[in-house]
Amino acid sequence: MAPVLSLVLCSRNDAYMGDSRWRFETTINFTAARVREARRLTDVEIIVADWGSEVPLQQVIRLTADAAAMTRIVHVPPAVAVRLQGDSAFPEVLALNAAIRRASGTFIGRIDQDTLVGGRFIEYFFRVLEGGVAWPASLDRSVWYANRRSIPFRLAEENAAPRDRHAGGARAGPMLADLA
Repeated sequence: MAPVLSLVLCSRNDAYMGDSRWRFETTINFTAARVREARRLTDVEIIVADWGSEVPLQQVIRLTADAAAMTRIVHVPPAVAVRLQGDSAFPEVLALNAAIRRASGTFIGRIDQDTLVGGRFIEYFFRVLEGGVAWPASLDRSVWYANRRSIPFRLAEENAAPRDRHAGGARAGPMLADLA
């Protein structure tokens, strides 16, 4: 059965703006936890374009069981990435298109590797889709923009362990829980 919602993003195994791998893991694991809480694990998939990583992201990241089950990572090898991107350092549009082409959901949501997809969005999206909330237009002709919530920089600097981020550990747990 195909998912209803495909969340797509692009990344690569580098140190862009600090520890990008940690931000990526946090985004995917946090999103998967919110999808589980909404009981929508079969309705949502995450598709990632790993653009030009020498060592693929899949080999260096730590995902929870739920996150690993719902995430597909498409590795675009460096030789292909360099040929396609021309003089661009990171062609986000090309990378996102690689993810979108592999999405199987009826709806596509574009996120970044440092975006926290909250439970309120997941629940509201499916309530609208299933007719529980009146919507002024057909969903297949709608574009939604979200109130973006990024991983706070002070939290990203700490690179808190996964158990601390999601189980109410020291400072990290409550800060991320408040964003859900």
